[in-house]
Amino acid sequence: MRLASAELTNEERTHIAEFNK
Repeated sequence: MRLASAELTNEERTHIAEFNK
């Protein structure tokens, strides 16, 4: 999965971290 982390909010990064665990 390609992620532009700089464009993500903290909430989105938290959700993605859970998703990619």
